[in-house]
Amino acid sequence: MITDITIETTKHELKEPFITAVRSVSEIETLTVHIETDEQIRGVGAASPTLKITGDSFESIQGAILGPIKAAIIGKPLQSIELLLTLVRDSCVGNTSAKAAVDIALYDLFSKKYDISLYQYLGGYRNKITTDMTLSIGKEADMARKATSLVNDGFQTLKVKIGGTFEDDLLRMRMLRQTVGEDITLRIDANQNWDVKTAVRFIKALEREQLNIELIEQPVQAADFEGLAT
Repeated sequence: MITDITIETTKHELKEPFITAVRSVSEIETLTVHIETDEQIRGVGAASPTLKITGDSFESIQGAILGPIKAAIIGKPLQSIELLLTLVRDSCVGNTSAKAAVDIALYDLFSKKYDISLYQYLGGYRNKITTDMTLSIGKEADMARKATSLVNDGFQTLKVKIGGTFEDDLLRMRMLRQTVGEDITLRIDANQNWDVKTAVRFIKALEREQLNIELIEQPVQAADFEGLAT
C-alpha cells in the first residue's frame, strides 16, 4: 500500500549554457518524487519545470503532486499499476510534468516490488539502447568543436537545436555535416520556431543539398496539426 509521497529539489549547474529557439539555461532545477509503501519499497521519479515549453513551474508541479495526485493514490494497494496510473491521470487537468514524475516513480516502485529490472517489467529483452546527444545553438566553431568531441566519445547520432535565421541555420547544418562526415546521423529540433512555409522551404533546401537529415522535430507550433501534415 502507498503510505506517503514526498519531494525534494536540486539544482545542477551546466558546464556551458544550453540554448534553444525558446530559451537559454545555465542550470537545471530538478524535482524528485519519492513514493513510499508499507513494504518499505521506495519508487523514485523526477521532473524539471519548463515554463516556456510545458507551462509547468516548480510551484505547479509541487502543488499537483502533493495535492490532487497524492490524494488520489495515497492508501491504494500495489495491485495494478494501470489502475494507479489512471488515478494519477484523472486526478487533475493538465500538469503533465507532475504526472510524468509520479508515473516514473510508480514504474520504479513496481519493478522493485517484483525484483526485476525496469526494462524486464516493461516486457523488453534488451538491456541497452541507442540514444542521441543534443547540440545547443551556438557559434559555428563552438558547435563544430562540440560535435567532434561527441563523435569522439562514441555518439553516432546528434540532434541539433536550431532557431536563428534561415540562412544561419542552413549554414550550421552544412558545417556540421562537413564536420562529422556522412556516417553520423543528424537530426534537427526546431522547437516550434518556423511557420509552415519556412519549414517546407528549409526541408527542401536540406534535400536539395543532400545533407541527409534523418528527421526534424517540432518544425511548427505543436497545435498546428494542419501545418504538421503539410
